[in-house]
Amino acid sequence: MENNINTNGEFTVLQNELQNDAQPPVQEKPVITEKPVGFWTYIGLFFLFAIPVVGFIAAIVFIFAPKRRGLKNFAGAAVTYIATNLIITLLIVSVILTAIGNAFVPAINESLGTEFETITEVFDIAKAMMNGDYSSIIEHFKPQLLEALGEKYEALLNELTNKDYNKLIGQLINKEYAPLLEDLKSGKYPSLEAVLGEKEFNSFISEVEIAANGEVSEFLGGLSSFIPPEIQGFLK
Repeated sequence: MENNINTNGEFTVLQNELQNDAQPPVQEKPVITEKPVGFWTYIGLFFLFAIPVVGFIAAIVFIFAPKRRGLKNFAGAAVTYIATNLIITLLIVSVILTAIGNAFVPAINESLGTEFETITEVFDIAKAMMNGDYSSIIEHFKPQLLEALGEKYEALLNELTNKDYNKLIGQLINKEYAPLLEDLKSGKYPSLEAVLGEKEFNSFISEVEIAANGEVSEFLGGLSSFIPPEIQGFLK
């Protein structure tokens, strides 16, 4: 019994050796070495990528186009360098322009009778004017308006900072009294009546009606005189 086991074991080992001999030897793939990028190629690409706009686009193209890894890496480094320089330059220019603009703020305030603190506020108001966002202008000039009109109009000014009143404020600034009178009488601004009260609201309608008939309204004339002529011209 023991001899049979040994014989079978030897036969199995022999069979495995024969199978291994029959299999072809595994051939290793030859290592393909990439041709290095030449010195003058780098010099040429350096000057190409240095061209404004065109060089940046070319660098992006080279990242995806060439098959040579060396060119891809160089193009990627160029894109990173150009983008970093652009961001740093924009930040420096922004800081310099802001500093210069802030130096002119006192002159702007003196000219327009405003109280801007930074040039950013001036730009925000200018942007609001161009977009017809009169409500934000009311919010900015609220202290001056309260001083001119009186504290009793604070609730009204708070209401006018709602963008729903952009059309109404625009009609007042542009002296479009006839369409404004029609809107007021048709009940287009019910919350305005609620804030002013019935008596004050009817008084406001009377002032608008006087102006719509081509007569002089002291109240509306006072509002118009509050806005500097330079701003009035810009708003129109």
